[in-house]
Amino acid sequence: MLTVITCLPKPIRRILVPDMLIPPISNDPSKVQLIRLSHIYFEHPNLKEFDKFAKDFGFVEAERRGDTVYYRGYGKDPYVYVASKSKDKEPKFGGAAFVAASSEEFEKAAQLPGATVRALYDVPGGGKMVTIARPNGTFMHVVYAQEERAIDTSLIPSGTHDSQGPYNTPFEKPRLGTYNRMILGISY
Repeated sequence: MLTVITCLPKPIRRILVPDMLIPPISNDPSKVQLIRLSHIYFEHPNLKEFDKFAKDFGFVEAERRGDTVYYRGYGKDPYVYVASKSKDKEPKFGGAAFVAASSEEFEKAAQLPGATVRALYDVPGGGKMVTIARPNGTFMHVVYAQEERAIDTSLIPSGTHDSQGPYNTPFEKPRLGTYNRMILGISY
């Protein structure tokens, strides 16, 4: 169908398929201003299996508390992925957390209808978090005042990558996944 439409003269194409330009978007200061994604929440039926995947993927376990594991990457965030034990047979997305631009923006988020605020004294980096339930059963979180992780810049790009084997370059991809290393008997 698209092939036929692309062969038609431009005026007819515009009638059939109008321009789908992205409308201009302006940042409204009344909205909660966020800096970046902080971390995400996922429930997994098999945490041991996910832990193996997470470590192969490059995550480092920052902390484990019962059936919840906090994984970090190589950046400044104290953790970037929170995996918890699920009662379901399928993994389930629990929501994402974003860093508020300032304490005023965090307070603005705390005033949203249905928002709950809690201190994060029991997680890596501490801080505080606003949680807002969404209609689809997931949550949106806004965090503030988390202590950033100190990064050892002498390890370029990070200690996480040292255990992953040789680096990829634009033209060579020498790294092999865990399964391929196991089959080929390669260890590094």
